Amino acid sequence: MLNIFTLANGRLFQEEIESLEELTKFQPIWVDLEAPTLEEKRWIKQHYGLSIPEDAMDEDIEESARFYEEDNGELHIRSDFLIDDHEQPRSVRVAFILNLINPSLTKYYQGVIDGHSPHGAITGAGALATAPQVAPDPDRRALLRSEWIAEFFQTTSSPKGHGFHLVTSNPHFHLVPEHDRAGFACYSFIPKAHVPLKIIVLDDTQREDDGSVDIHGHGFLDAPRWAWLQAELAEGQAKNQLMVIAAHIPIAVSPIGSEMEWWLGDASSSTRNACTLQELVQVLQTNGNVLMWIAGHRHFNTIKAFTAPDPVAAPHHGFWQVETSSLRDFPQQLRTFDIVLHSDHSVSIEAVNVDIAVAAGTPAEKSRRCAIAAQQILHNNLTLNAPNYRTQYGKDLGPTDPSRPQGGDPAVAHSGDAFTDPSIQFADLRAQGVPYHASCNARLFKALSPQMVQALKAQGL
Repeated sequence: MLNIFTLANGRLFQEEIESLEELTKFQPIWVDLEAPTLEEKRWIKQHYGLSIPEDAMDEDIEESARFYEEDNGELHIRSDFLIDDHEQPRSVRVAFILNLINPSLTKYYQGVIDGHSPHGAITGAGALATAPQVAPDPDRRALLRSEWIAEFFQTTSSPKGHGFHLVTSNPHFHLVPEHDRAGFACYSFIPKAHVPLKIIVLDDTQREDDGSVDIHGHGFLDAPRWAWLQAELAEGQAKNQLMVIAAHIPIAVSPIGSEMEWWLGDASSSTRNACTLQELVQVLQTNGNVLMWIAGHRHFNTIKAFTAPDPVAAPHHGFWQVETSSLRDFPQQLRTFDIVLHSDHSVSIEAVNVDIAVAAGTPAEKSRRCAIAAQQILHNNLTLNAPNYRTQYGKDLGPTDPSRPQGGDPAVAHSGDAFTDPSIQFADLRAQGVPYHASCNARLFKALSPQMVQALKAQGL
């Protein structure tokens, strides 16, 4: 039996290999052989240039041969492991071959997949003489936030500014200090004047001067943005408006301490995160007219329920979070949201992924092929959520989340956690050979407060 283990999204994924062609599709960090056939050994030799010693599993191997280094840098280790079996305790011989410096293995290009077909051939795979390099450019640098925003005004399309033209006219813009206004990127709008629904576009990405030295992939709100968001939420509540928050970074979906999760800032930095994750969620739940939080960032199609602190007496304090994959990634879908008011004055949200029609020979078609190839190489689980941890920075998150995984693989669920939130139901297609869902449509229900119901009735809705 031949199994390979790949690393994706910080997790090990196991694949059983049944052919040499299948082996070439992966770039594993660990190859596992159990009673390998001669054919499986040939695959390892042909693809990795690595020979399995005939005496690797011999029981009478002399002590000096249980650990040695080959001339090509391979480390060979043999050891016995005790199987703690009450009925039949025994020791099992295990052989390891570690490679750290063998250029035939370490300098190997995995190639790309021809995305014209679902099972396209891998091209360009092979050993590398030198690693690929990016051409040096002394003028290359990252754009400042203000420069990035300014580019949206350099366009012939409409509207000029593409939303950022609403920043300065926002009634709460005065909360932003003068020195922060050039890079401020938050605004709100009402899509239809006769419908009490407000879209709050929230920039929750890190600042350039926040003291971070990592990838700047955390959720972060400085004091001006935090004050602005609270003012927007309070105004929406006062005006009996339902609210949707559109932000880049989702909340409470990644492991605590990861590069994707909420970040309080470096202790030595003068610019700190103005609120903890717990404080943010509590404010969102306090404003019971919040329908959902829309986000990207992780490139997953996932949905998360933020249940109300008291779901029986006040269910309207709960809200949904919907994440959508990017247009660079397979399956390259748009997400539409149909918000429906029912006769009982409950609200449902129809979240639907939409395929894009592309014409042959266009850049869009080329992009589609590249997205398919990337997915075939990486094998990302596009719906996997990490367990929803209950603590952060030593504090109990309480009602921040339901404290259970929502989607994903039941094998990685923490003990004591349910596989999925009971309010979220996924079709299980693993029996049909589909290990994950690349696309996720949903019907989400939201209870409204008595005050909001009365306001809608007063408007004849």
